[in-house]
Amino acid sequence: MSLASRIAQNIAQRTGDIFKKSLVRETAETASKSIPPQFQYNPDMPDVPYDEAFDEIDDYIDLLSAAYMDEKIDMPMSEIREKFSQFLDDKNNLKGGEDFSLARGYTEEQIAINEAANQMQEEIDPDKSILNEVIKVLNPLREQAVKFQANVPENAVLPRKAKPLVDYFAREIDLYEELPQTENLSKKGLAHVARNFVIDAMNDEDTKEIVDLIIRELPKERADLDPTDVLLPDMREQALENYLKGSAETQTIYRAVSSYNNLNYDIGFAMPREVGVHVGTSGQANTVAARALLPEYSSEFTLPQRGGEQVDPSEFGEFFEEEAQKFLRPKTESKPITMLKGYIRVKNPLTLTTDMKNWDATVILTEGGINDIENAMLRQGVKITGDLKDELEELTVFANYINERPDPYKKGLYLDTFKRKLMRFETNKRFQTWLMKAGFDSIKYRNEIEPSLVGQDDWSYILFKPQQFKSVNAKRYDPKEPRDMLNEGGYVIKSGDTLSQIAKDNNTTVAELARLNNIEDVNKIYAGQKLNLSQQVEEAMKPEPKRAPEVKKAPEQPKKSAEPEEDESFNLNLDFAKQFVRGFFKTGDQETEDFSDKLRGVLRDAARNAVQKNQEYITYKEYPQLASGESAQDWVTGRRQGGFMDKLKGLFTDPVLNAVVTVGQGNLVREDGRVYFTDEYDFTPIDKDYSELGAYGKVRKWAGENFPEEGNKVRIDIGSEEEIFGMPKVAMDQQDTDTLGV
Repeated sequence: MSLASRIAQNIAQRTGDIFKKSLVRETAETASKSIPPQFQYNPDMPDVPYDEAFDEIDDYIDLLSAAYMDEKIDMPMSEIREKFSQFLDDKNNLKGGEDFSLARGYTEEQIAINEAANQMQEEIDPDKSILNEVIKVLNPLREQAVKFQANVPENAVLPRKAKPLVDYFAREIDLYEELPQTENLSKKGLAHVARNFVIDAMNDEDTKEIVDLIIRELPKERADLDPTDVLLPDMREQALENYLKGSAETQTIYRAVSSYNNLNYDIGFAMPREVGVHVGTSGQANTVAARALLPEYSSEFTLPQRGGEQVDPSEFGEFFEEEAQKFLRPKTESKPITMLKGYIRVKNPLTLTTDMKNWDATVILTEGGINDIENAMLRQGVKITGDLKDELEELTVFANYINERPDPYKKGLYLDTFKRKLMRFETNKRFQTWLMKAGFDSIKYRNEIEPSLVGQDDWSYILFKPQQFKSVNAKRYDPKEPRDMLNEGGYVIKSGDTLSQIAKDNNTTVAELARLNNIEDVNKIYAGQKLNLSQQVEEAMKPEPKRAPEVKKAPEQPKKSAEPEEDESFNLNLDFAKQFVRGFFKTGDQETEDFSDKLRGVLRDAARNAVQKNQEYITYKEYPQLASGESAQDWVTGRRQGGFMDKLKGLFTDPVLNAVVTVGQGNLVREDGRVYFTDEYDFTPIDKDYSELGAYGKVRKWAGENFPEEGNKVRIDIGSEEEIFGMPKVAMDQQDTDTLGV
C-alpha cells in the first residue's frame, strides 16, 4: 500500500469517515509529497541508490499521521490542568505518561502508536522538519473534524424512533451557513454526524426532554392523493362548518413553505423556531415565498422598504413570472416553494397591535418583548399573577441560561449550536404552554414586515397546534386530526417491520392494530401492506344536534392578478413559461365561450359515460381514451407511457388530453333543458415527485403551490339533456312516476 493510501486510511478511520473521499485522497497525496526532498526517494534519479531508510521514513509518516489525527483537542490547557491536577509536577507542568493518557481517554492502541511515533521522530526527524510539514497539511482537516465531534460511546445505539430526527438534522447541518466546511462532508458523513448529535442530545440533561418531545411530534411524510377520490360536497361543507364554528377567523389563510414541503403538517409545530407557525394573507405569504426564492431581490416587497405601502398584484406577477422562466431553463435549480391555502381554527387569540419582528420566545423573554405581551394580556382581561407569574419567571431564567450558557471553548462548534437550537425549541414550546394556561390558543398581530395585497388587511396569526390549520383540500376538517389535508391515515409496511415495533412507534398496541386491520395472525404481515393506525374520527362529518348557523363566506374581494387562474393549457414555444404563468394571473369565471367545440365534445362523451354509471359528476375515469392509447386516469396519476416531453404535443393535437389538463373533474348540472359541466377551482397541490411528473409536473406543481386559486368558477354548456341523458329530466321523472304507479 502506498504512503498516500496509508495516510488516507488513517484520516478516514480517525474522523469517522465523514469527509468526501476525494478530499481525503487529495489531502493524503499532498501530505505524502510534502516531505523535504532529502528524505524522498526519486526513481527518476538512477544515480541515487534506493535506501531502506526511505521505508522507515514512510513508516514514520504513517504513524505520525495516525497519532496526530488521534490527538484530543476537546478542551483548553487550563481546563486540562484543572481537571487532571494529579499529573502536575512541582513546577505546575504536566508529567504526561501512560497513566495520564489513559485518564484523558486514549486507548492502549492509540498510546502505543503515539509512543512509536515519538521514538521514530527522535531517531529520524530530530529537528521535526518532517513532522511540521505533515501537520501543516493535516491540520485543516483535523480542525474541521473537531467541529463535528460529539460525546458518543462507540457502542451507542440510535433508537429507531429517532431516525426521522437524524434525517432532519443531517439536512440542517448540510445547510448550516456558519460552517462552510459542511460542503466537505459526504452524505454518509452528514448522516453520521447527525446521528451522533442526536444520541448526544438524548443523553444531555439540558436537551433530552425536548428531543423526546420532538420525536413524538415530528410529522410523517404525506401520502399521495388519489385525484378520483371525490367527497360528497354536502358532507365536506358540513365538516368545514363544524370546524370553523367559534373560530375568530373564517376567511382563507395562507402560508409559504420553502422546506419539508411533503409532510402531513408544518414541521414548525414540532420544532418551533419562533413561538409558533405564522399564517396570514395571500400577499404576506407571497412576500415570504419571494424572499425564499431570491432573498437579495425580494427586500423590495417588505413594508419598511416600501414605506408601509401594500403590494399591487402585478408586482408579484412579474416577479414570479421571471422565476418561472428560470425554473424551466436547463440545469437550473429552483428552491421548491409550497403555498398552503386553508382555514384556521383559533377561538381566543392574544391580539397585539404591533409586530415583535423576532418572535423567538428566547428573544421575547430577554429583550423586553414580554412587556408588550403582558400589556396585550391585560387588555384582554388577563393578569399575570400566582402560578402564571412564577412560571414566567422560571421560563425567563431558562431563556437567559440559553443565551449565557458557559461554553467558551466549544463556541463555534456545531454540536453546541445544535443543542442551543434544541433549547430554543423548548423555550418556544414552554412559552406556548404558558400562553395556553392563560387562556390563549394563538397570537394575532399586525404584520409590519410582510405587506398584504392592496385591499387586504394586515393581520397575521401564530398557531400553536397543527390541528389549528386545515388545507382547502382537507377531506374532513377534523379538529382532532393534526394532518392538514388527509382524513385517511395509515402506515405502509416496509421490509423488516414487525407489528410490535409499528405499534410502539405509533403509540398503540398490537391487539388494536390487529382489530383495526382484521389481522388474524399478528406474525404474518407483508411489505407493501397498508395498516390503519386508528379508528377514523367520524364526529367531524356529523352535523350538530341543532344545525350550526351556516358559515357565511366573506364578501368577495376584487380578483387579484397575483392569484392564479385554472386554465392550464399552454403553447409549446419559446414563451412557454411566460404564457403559462400569465394564464394563472387571469381573473374572472370561465364560461362556455372560453372553450373550444372539440373540448365540449370530449366533455359530452365523458358525461355520457358518467350517466351510464348512474352518476352526475365526471372524474378522470369517465374520459375517453387518449390518442396515445392511455387512459386519462393513468395519465393523471403519473402512470404515463414514456417521457412526458414526448407527449407534450398531445395537448395541442389530442382534445381529450387537452380537456383532462384544462378542466379535469367536475359536476353535471341540468338547467332549462341544457347540461352544464361545472367546477370551482382551488388548484389542489400535486403530491408527486418532480422526477415522476416531468416538465409539465414541475411547472404545474410550482404554480399550484405558489399561487393557490381563490375559487374561480367554470360553467360549460356541453349539450342538451337528450344528448347526455337520453331524454329530458321532466320525461325521466314522468317515466319513474308511471313505473311506480303500475
